Parts: sequence; structure tokens; C-alpha cells
Amino acid sequence: MNLSKNVTGMTETHDGVDVDVVGPEIRVDKMQAMANKCAPGGPGCEDDCCEEDFKARLKGVKVDGIDGNVTMHVLGAIKAAEVANNLSRCNCYDKA
Repeated sequence: MNLSKNVTGMTETHDGVDVDVVGPEIRVDKMQAMANKCAPGGPGCEDDCCEEDFKARLKGVKVDGIDGNVTMHVLGAIKAAEVANNLSRCNCYDKA
């Protein structure tokens, strides 16, 4: 499943980008597992969708919320357009 269709908003913050992900199939535990894979030091995903420059600036990914309404905090010198671009190619949620 490509998460980009479930993104309802992105907000650039001083720490990075907050991504709101909504839908009945969105689960906090799967989002956290995906975040752990994609975070620096994580094993990555089989379909590594993130550009090298993006990964180099990524400092971490935090997840909060409830099933069906999750916010992913993408930390680092990252812009919303970059997050959107990388998420549009990402299928890591299914592999989490």
C-alpha cells in the first residue's frame, strides 16, 4: 500500500516535517515498525524508496496518534516536498 493516498496534511516544523496519515487501514504499530526500518541505523526496506541525499539528512522518525489517525514526525533538514516525493514511491508500510 502506498501511504501517499492516506496523507491528509504535511506541516514543516523547525525539526522537520509532520505528516498526518489517516485511514481505517492505518495502524500505529505498523507505522512505528515502518519508521524504525526507515530511520537512521534501521535495516531499511526491500524497496528502498528514499533518495540518498534525503536519507543523509534524515535524523529520525517518530510516530504518534491512534489507529486510523497517525502523525509521522520526519526529523532532520527535510522539506515537505521531499517527504511527499519519497512517500509517493514507498511501499514499506506493507512490509512492516
